[in-house]
Amino acid sequence: MKNTLLSILILVSTLSCFGQSLFFDDLNSSTWTSSFDISNLTFKSNKEIPLTKLFYSRDSINEDVKIWTFRDSVLTIVNYSFLERTDSIVGKYNYSVNDKSILQITLQDGTVLSYKVGVVSTGNYAVLHRMKQKRQKTKK
Repeated sequence: MKNTLLSILILVSTLSCFGQSLFFDDLNSSTWTSSFDISNLTFKSNKEIPLTKLFYSRDSINEDVKIWTFRDSVLTIVNYSFLERTDSIVGKYNYSVNDKSILQITLQDGTVLSYKVGVVSTGNYAVLHRMKQKRQKTKK
């Protein structure tokens, strides 16, 4: 029984690492969508942001969504209107990935938000789990 439980735990941890690897390996060449409302305020207040990988063109989208594009250390988020087939920019944010596979997004006001990435399925769905921010020490 202990061996079976241990085997299951090892398998689950391996799959989550594999899923994270898929997310970060393709980050600079993949596009994601989310129905999550984005602004600096919601970025700071929400703990999780669900994402779905966009495999086809925007014409395949059948609802209003935010489209997330990660390119060359810049995250561009646009609001895509399904009915009008148009998009408008929500914001551009610098991002980086540290050596512990933590996604860090810098907002316009300089706030850096750190996210662990939870991947569901084989990399088609992801959830950004916001980590607690460390307080900056102030110099006296």
